[in-house]
Amino acid sequence: MSHAAGPSATSSAASGVRIAQTPVVLALLLGAGVAGLSVLGPVQQTAVVLALGLGVPAAILFLARPYLGLAAYLLVLPLLVDRPIAAGFNGGELVTLGALLLGVASLWAVRERLGPTLRSLRPVVWPLVGLTLVSLVSLIANRVDDFGEILGALFKFLAFAGVAVLVHMHATDRRRAETMLRAVLMGALLVAIYAVVAYLLGWSYDEYYDWNRARGTFEHYNTMAGFMVLASMPTLAMASLTRRPPLRLLFAAAFLLQITAILLSLTLGAIASLLVGALLTLVFIARIGWGRILNGALLLCAGFAVVVAANPLLRDKLTQFDERIVDRFRTYAVGVSMFRDEFLFGFGSQQRALDALWFGDADYGLTDFGASSVLSHNSLLTMGVEKGFVGLILFALVIVGVLRLLFRHYAALRASTRWSLLYSGLMMGIFGFLFQNFSNNLVLHARLGILFFALVAIVVRLGELAEEDEPGEEAPA
Repeated sequence: MSHAAGPSATSSAASGVRIAQTPVVLALLLGAGVAGLSVLGPVQQTAVVLALGLGVPAAILFLARPYLGLAAYLLVLPLLVDRPIAAGFNGGELVTLGALLLGVASLWAVRERLGPTLRSLRPVVWPLVGLTLVSLVSLIANRVDDFGEILGALFKFLAFAGVAVLVHMHATDRRRAETMLRAVLMGALLVAIYAVVAYLLGWSYDEYYDWNRARGTFEHYNTMAGFMVLASMPTLAMASLTRRPPLRLLFAAAFLLQITAILLSLTLGAIASLLVGALLTLVFIARIGWGRILNGALLLCAGFAVVVAANPLLRDKLTQFDERIVDRFRTYAVGVSMFRDEFLFGFGSQQRALDALWFGDADYGLTDFGASSVLSHNSLLTMGVEKGFVGLILFALVIVGVLRLLFRHYAALRASTRWSLLYSGLMMGIFGFLFQNFSNNLVLHARLGILFFALVAIVVRLGELAEEDEPGEEAPA
């Protein structure tokens, strides 16, 4: 296997380098912690203590077994709420920054893999780097000086590319790739459990709108539902592939909880996107026998029927589907008008675009479809509004690059007895997620975008491994 670890001598040398790095990294962590404790307030000091308590073992794990460190990061990331902690960073950004720094430290021992990884992920990595540069130009042109907005604009796209590169580099064999994939799916299970429990206990009730919509650990129900769309079908595929009954039961229960969380979010775009993703995959990717998808279809129908029967709000939204479509057209009209007026550089940031919509003299909210007070619920239009024409083109190239990567190893994955069904499940989730971006801004959400590009990198690595497989290898246990 060309991408796997080399002979034992090489492996020992790599381990030795990682072990030698560990004291340096720990010293830096402790030094930063002591400095932080001396200048920060009580809340931030508590955060520093927690970061040290969790960060030190995480650093040791990351440097000793990088793929396990990445798996732990992908598991924890969706559970972190978006609350500012220090220096304008929230929990997810701080953990991501730590993972990227540790990831860079881990690359020295396997630096020979960096070139092949960059070539493998080139259709996505370079447009993301270009988006970072365009974001900087847009911020300068619009004289945006808010630290949080600048940080978000520059950090997000580099994090997408960086995590994808690290996942691809360290998923060097079947076990490591599947470990990272399971980490994402288990993170989705924990989010789904919390979303359902919070809904039942009324924690997600919104007094302003007088509704209870599940949103889990995300700040918005649409975002949580998008994560469930991304993860639910791969979860179902894992339930079908796993031979051990306890694991099969776990993945089946996870799938049912994720579907329930989607329905409790009352996000019609997620429901429609899940169905569209499944249909596109069945028609264009796989000719799967009905016997193999019947159990999943029955679970899907059962979950849908139970939640619809028990939730009058969902029934009302389903009967008002046409109004939801008109509402999306209003947001599209807002996006087109704003993009037209700031064609070259965009508005620079989401907050500046919102200020122009709410308080500007252009009356962007008055559209031919009625009044709207929200930005376009469409990732492509939103990128055009924020970054201008070049940003929109680069973002479109990112999506095209993702599709290229997903289809690059199509023949090998479809022919693989090990990964054919898993590939179909991943494609269902990714297609559904991408489709939902026409009605929600999902991939632009930092945590969700990172998880999305991590899954894309896993698919690429699975494809490369499938091309190296010997014919007749068995499916995973």
